[in-house]
Amino acid sequence: MPSLVAGDVCCLRERFARAHNNYGRALEQNGRYDDAFVQYRKAFQLEPNRAEYVHNVGSIDTRLGRYSDALVCYERALELKPRYLRAQNDIAGVLMQLGEYHKAEAYLNQMLDETTARAPVYDNLGLVALNKGNPQEALSHLQKALQLEPQNSSIQYHFSLALIRLGREQAAKEYLTSILGQDGQSK
Repeated sequence: MPSLVAGDVCCLRERFARAHNNYGRALEQNGRYDDAFVQYRKAFQLEPNRAEYVHNVGSIDTRLGRYSDALVCYERALELKPRYLRAQNDIAGVLMQLGEYHKAEAYLNQMLDETTARAPVYDNLGLVALNKGNPQEALSHLQKALQLEPQNSSIQYHFSLALIRLGREQAAKEYLTSILGQDGQSK
């Protein structure tokens, strides 16, 4: 039987890491977050230089309310991949969960300065503004998000929420009806 050389071991490690990551994704999609965490962690241990793997560990930490652990993972992902938009956006999301709206807003604004316009960034800026009690500012950010991703249902929902917070319930209803149609089914 032929022996494994260093290159073969490296390829096997990479394939095993990908398998753990894929299994973790399947577990996560089925709501088995603790089991997904174990698989994502194994993937990251096998391939510690993959930003996506450490990011996935952080996403489970976020789901389970372990925000300080999640921040560590997201920051590590950014060390490995400095312009990793998902990790940047998730840092802002964790800051919002912690009630640090001003930090989240500053972070998101910095992201806008560094990147081209991204709908998730504008969406999160809208959520920050809503949480700070400024629905007019939220509406402005969410309109920009919708220009970039008009079919994104989360952004559509957040936009209608901003309209409601502005006291424009009828406009929110008309907006949602135009998206869903009269029968409440998505067009």
